[in-house]
Amino acid sequence: MVSAFLPLLSFLAIYLAVLQWCGDTRMSALRAAVLWGVFASISIEILSLFQWITFTAIFIFWTAVILIVVSYLLFRQRGGERITLPSLTWPLSWSERLMFVVLGSIVVVTGVIAWFAPPNTWDALNYHMPRVAQWAQQGSLVHFATGIEFQNYLPPGASLLVLHMYILGQGDQWVNFIQWFAMLGSLIGVSYIARQLGVGRFGQWAAALFAATLPMGILQATSAVNDYVVAFWIVCVAAEFLDMEGKGISNTNLIFMAGAAGLALLTKHTSIPYLLPFAFVVAVLFVQRRALRGHLAGVLIGLALVAALNFSYLYRNYQTYGSIAGPGERVGNQTTQTFDPRALLSNVMRNASLQAGTPSRYVNKAIAIGITWLHERVGIDVNDPRTTSEGVFRVKPPITHETVASNPIQAYFLLIAGVYLINQRKKLPRAVLGFSGLALGGFLILSMMFKWKVTGARYHLPFFVLAAPVAGMVLQGWRRRWAADLMLGLFFVGAIPALITNPSRPLFNGVKGAEVGSVLLEPRHMQYFANAGYEAKPYLDIIGIIQDESCTSVGIMLPGGEIEYQIWALLGSPRSDLQIEWIVSDTPSARYADPDFKPCALICLECPEDWEAFSGLPEVYKSQPFRLFADTVK
Repeated sequence: MVSAFLPLLSFLAIYLAVLQWCGDTRMSALRAAVLWGVFASISIEILSLFQWITFTAIFIFWTAVILIVVSYLLFRQRGGERITLPSLTWPLSWSERLMFVVLGSIVVVTGVIAWFAPPNTWDALNYHMPRVAQWAQQGSLVHFATGIEFQNYLPPGASLLVLHMYILGQGDQWVNFIQWFAMLGSLIGVSYIARQLGVGRFGQWAAALFAATLPMGILQATSAVNDYVVAFWIVCVAAEFLDMEGKGISNTNLIFMAGAAGLALLTKHTSIPYLLPFAFVVAVLFVQRRALRGHLAGVLIGLALVAALNFSYLYRNYQTYGSIAGPGERVGNQTTQTFDPRALLSNVMRNASLQAGTPSRYVNKAIAIGITWLHERVGIDVNDPRTTSEGVFRVKPPITHETVASNPIQAYFLLIAGVYLINQRKKLPRAVLGFSGLALGGFLILSMMFKWKVTGARYHLPFFVLAAPVAGMVLQGWRRRWAADLMLGLFFVGAIPALITNPSRPLFNGVKGAEVGSVLLEPRHMQYFANAGYEAKPYLDIIGIIQDESCTSVGIMLPGGEIEYQIWALLGSPRSDLQIEWIVSDTPSARYADPDFKPCALICLECPEDWEAFSGLPEVYKSQPFRLFADTVK
């Protein structure tokens, strides 16, 4: 729908307004994105208070934003001030032109995939998209009855942005573009950070290419989850920090840094480790420069902004679970339960191994044996439950699935870059070494705070994106430019499998391990089952029966780890006449169940075998573990 363009048009309007006083093309883009994210998040919370999360209300909000900003620009023009337009930096050398072509190809191909593919990552179907659909149905963000408690208590930042696109687009056609735009913004951001660090044109293009070719980043950019959104907000924090460190502390920097940090916290808890190093250094700068008194207003506004962005969802968590972080057992399952230095060493090694896999099983086995041997030497189990959340340790070859994909070529290059930084430490600008330490510090704190898990490679995306400007600087510093060009070529070659052979969203037919065909050809309704092909037939049969009976009040009872969103999508949500509710009785959120809800159909997985009916609804379909109870009497 045309209305789905309103958020994009509002961003462009905000960008032009910011450009008038900021001046820098790339920094203005980052600041406009922060403003846009703040407006989108806070506006949806305000609308939620009145149950006004509706198409009309959101349409009016973004239209008003556009009108206000355009009026401001026209006022400036009529006052005799010239409207500043973006100043684009075009590639000059053949190397830069080639990088531009590669960057454009990645951006275009991922954009095409994001358009044609529905959200089908398991996590997106399990809790990201179902809660978006539920919020749209109830018109507010209040907690709801569910058997998948993640839907209520996990940070909602990216989902709030998706909610705007879901409602304005009247479906999920546009929802993948939140992550896609996060990738695009990150490419702009890392090239700008490279410039802040004193890197030349070649290095700035190389930084963007390093980030663009991250396999995990490419896979994330076409999905409806949230790891690239986290990375982007942290890039915005880093850009404001470097601007402040180089030019001096300003209230503008503090407010925008706080806005980006607040949005990162609102998006995912794994943003905390990456934000802490920046917070610590900012505090040190304040002490060294005795700047608190002169910038108290900026500090207070920044803290208020972080609180405003995060207060509502934390308060809802406290009301439901008695804790702002959600159920206590969830926190314990994710956070490291010992701060023994050996535990940190274990997690650092195992996290690094998630990025170290090669196509050779012999090399992978050698790496695994070496890491296991080191664990034995220091006296800690390589699968210690105090430091392990999910999976058994082993080193896997590169895989193009977004839950476990790695960035091996970039990871090994960063080892080379680290040696370069150490050897050239006396010649390099202090800012480069300091920024490298901040990025590495985030990775180390992540390893200290959170347990290792076999699917944890996606949590490293912010680290690799932050490392991109340093990578660009190192490549620019190589004496033999052909070697740098060759390295950049290897980055692109390593990215091709992720770009075209993602088993969840393959660009072509016949991709090994894919349960669906090309996103360009496969029917959209079948693509929801890309990671659960065995569920396609029973769900399609069940939805067909519900639609044949014109049932619009559907109950669901699913295991907590099951996917749910395909039910909403196949039934045509969002629809004003459709109500889908969980039937639960023993979950913390059961208190929010609608006592007046009377389903005409119940979709149930793993129901008791002796059930022949549910609340007067007879069983009309069974294909274990799928069962449908429905009123088929007209």
